[in-house]
Amino acid sequence: MAHPADTSRERKRAAVGTAVFALAPATVAGLVPWLLTRWEVPRPVPGGVVAQVTGALLMGAGASVIANSFVRFAVEGVGTPTPFAPPKHLVVSGLYRYVRNPMYVSIAAKHAAVNRPREWVRRHVRRRTRRRP
Repeated sequence: MAHPADTSRERKRAAVGTAVFALAPATVAGLVPWLLTRWEVPRPVPGGVVAQVTGALLMGAGASVIANSFVRFAVEGVGTPTPFAPPKHLVVSGLYRYVRNPMYVSIAAKHAAVNRPREWVRRHVRRRTRRRP
């Protein structure tokens, strides 16, 4: 909930600052992997359809959590998540009511989505190589 004493200018500034700050995670989570892989998926997909669906759900959940956190900082806190432009008001609603920093949870979900197929491959490749005499 926005505070009535905050000016329109402060709110706009917070929204712009948060949008600019959001470019960093979007670059790391989206642009860099695309530059490395061009989204080419090996066939067959390690872990099958289950791994693909699980990964997509985790990525979507992580992206929605981080987007929600950024919006709450701009609207409710009237600031950004960055240390050089902190929010004027403590953000205590939404996921912040249950978790101290939901952005960490979203990054963990992103890493789980990306690393799940990789771990599956490592596990099965190790099993096959150990069976050889």
